[in-house]
Amino acid sequence: MKKKVIVEPSETLFKLPEPLGEQFKGLSRRVEKRNIEIIDLGKISIDFPDKLKSLLRIDQSEIWGDASRLADFELRLKQKIADWIKNDYDISLDPEHEMLLTTGNTPGSFMAIMSLLDKNSRIFIPEPGYSLYRACALTAGAEIETYTVSEITDFQPNLEKIRSRMGQNTKAIVVNYPHNPTSKGVDLKTYDRLSEFARKNNMIVIADSVYLLHGGDGFSHPMYLQSNHGKASGIELITFSFLFNLPAFKIGVALGHRDFISPLRKFRATFNQIPSVFDMEIADKLLDNREEVQKFFSQRFAENRKLVYDWLDKLGWEYLSSSYAPFVWIKLPHRRRVALTFCRMLLKRTGVIMLPGSFFGEEGEGYIRLALGQPSEKIEEAFKRIENYSKIYKVPKKMKSKRRTDGGQD
Repeated sequence: MKKKVIVEPSETLFKLPEPLGEQFKGLSRRVEKRNIEIIDLGKISIDFPDKLKSLLRIDQSEIWGDASRLADFELRLKQKIADWIKNDYDISLDPEHEMLLTTGNTPGSFMAIMSLLDKNSRIFIPEPGYSLYRACALTAGAEIETYTVSEITDFQPNLEKIRSRMGQNTKAIVVNYPHNPTSKGVDLKTYDRLSEFARKNNMIVIADSVYLLHGGDGFSHPMYLQSNHGKASGIELITFSFLFNLPAFKIGVALGHRDFISPLRKFRATFNQIPSVFDMEIADKLLDNREEVQKFFSQRFAENRKLVYDWLDKLGWEYLSSSYAPFVWIKLPHRRRVALTFCRMLLKRTGVIMLPGSFFGEEGEGYIRLALGQPSEKIEEAFKRIENYSKIYKVPKKMKSKRRTDGGQD
């Protein structure tokens, strides 16, 4: 028998964070074998109603043709995006030079970080925060510094602390608002301070605004590019798959000064990361019907948020009250200390999946994240199971529910 080649995976691969929810796959299969239906409250998963699906129907003949038509589709879509942003946020953008279509959130973030950072460049990322930022920075060979996003910092970057830890090699800071996982937002004054800080310290802001349109209860979140020095100091990433809850839909857009967009354009061309005509057509339809689509999701999230809050109050669990993103950030129930252990027990005993805060970094320990995408009847069923399994949530009678409203924008 011939000896096979043995190649060890790269060190970078071992440093990458685990994909969200990956650790629950094996346990989920074992739970299902006990005839327990899994209710996944960890990920946003929404079934588009038939009425909205009908709005997104496209003429299939339009997506076939020679490659030269791709540029026409792209230019048309970018102009429509520019019109939307000008109308809703009063930001003027040149579709040709200040805008680049991407193939979604992960490729967009990867392109931004890989195109703008050198090996050993320093980048600040939020914690708790989406693990994607760390993965991209590790792949680029950058030095990673974290800054805390919590009640202590009013859910904003503490710019003075960041300044004290900056070196000459600091090139970028990632911000993510509305924030995943806490669902908190910031106002335009915060972005003004951040853009002034970035300009004075010659660092670029990578603003991941994937949940920009998810504000419920009448809230509207600002864009980073609206700030005083926004276009001169940052790139803003928007992803249609997150904006409109279509995970299989791979298209987004990077916005910013032409000097920031140009490196991304070269990266995209080199690795052929161009959205398909089909995805462009769907994005075009979504923008045409965005008010109706956004209204549907805002109502769904608002109704589910109220339902979850009512159940958490009943169980006596503490949580953060915020309406900007489709998540609820929940403090671990009484006497529970390790979020991963609690979530594994929750899944094993009830079939309900929630994500441990530790998946979002060390600062997330002690919390769990619940997503609001499931139908209300599924959420109701999930909490009934939790209630029935009293050992999981049991708290002393004297301990009352505390709706956490401190810190950040509600």
